[in-house]
Amino acid sequence: MTIDVDIDRKLWDEIITGNETSFRQLYDKYVGHLLHFGRQYCQDISLIEDCIQDLFVDLFYYRARLSRTDNVRYYLYRSLRRKLAKAVKGAKNFQHTDDDTGYAFFIEYSIEDTIVDTEQKKELATLVKNELESLPSKQQEALYLRFFQSMSYDEIAELMQIEKQSIRMSVYRAIKTIRENICKKLPNKTASLLLVLPYIRIQQFEKN
Repeated sequence: MTIDVDIDRKLWDEIITGNETSFRQLYDKYVGHLLHFGRQYCQDISLIEDCIQDLFVDLFYYRARLSRTDNVRYYLYRSLRRKLAKAVKGAKNFQHTDDDTGYAFFIEYSIEDTIVDTEQKKELATLVKNELESLPSKQQEALYLRFFQSMSYDEIAELMQIEKQSIRMSVYRAIKTIRENICKKLPNKTASLLLVLPYIRIQQFEKN
């Protein structure tokens, strides 16, 4: 168990008892992360900020009813996702999809965030970005939660309300599609070059 998880748990337990200092510390720690997380689901920053504020207002107002948790970060992300899903239904500035989630997923992938010390890797990073953006919303979300937020398959399944095995297969197929498409476009590049996207490797899926 990491020190960070222990700190979160301590803050959470203190919030339950009404400690306002711990509440402010938790807010300051996660508000930026939650804003970035929310931008994967909605492009309206004001709406995301409103949902984050509502989340923390509810958190403090109903603190006495909260249960203890070993994963505060997951609780906050799950709660924000639910608030956003509810808030964006029918919103004019929201991009709807044909699935039952009611939202489109906007995975943010910056080439500058990867190691692109050669033109070859930069070219591959651009291709990976394009392939990610071409995936269906649910596959993008599963990849984002798994590899960019380091959530377990159990957590993703609960968050997305999909069976764990379906999540596993969705992640596997997305990675497979990305690799195959890139190999077709760059047949002379070795598979190891996909390490420019360190979070999305088929080896990680096979290990877990």
